[in-house]
Amino acid sequence: MIKEIYCRMPSDANYKRNGSVIESTSMEENLLQRIRVCLGTRKGEVLGDPFFGINLEDYIVDMGVDKDEIESDVKMFLTQYAMKGYEDFYSMDINVSFGKDLTSPTAPHDYILIDIYLNNQKSMGVLVS
Repeated sequence: MIKEIYCRMPSDANYKRNGSVIESTSMEENLLQRIRVCLGTRKGEVLGDPFFGINLEDYIVDMGVDKDEIESDVKMFLTQYAMKGYEDFYSMDINVSFGKDLTSPTAPHDYILIDIYLNNQKSMGVLVS
């Protein structure tokens, strides 16, 4: 039997500080951890699967990519890698918005906010800058 390891960061508001948690038994926690790993991995970083990963930072410098394309890319990637085995329990939606640092007037956008909804409830937000 394979079990998921509990790996929230101490800076996370939902981190369990007692130090005795080694494995995670929550399906939602395990799915969120899979999503974190997927979004934090660049293509080519995983040996044996050169297609695993998504280069989120590249969307900042590629001004030709619109919100719908990013939403589609992220959802397709997470459906393929993170949602396997969870499809019967969770639905996933992605919402992308762009932000602008007013001190940088030349760039169309300076950061991207990706909100991830599980079963129509916001479960995670990722800031890409």
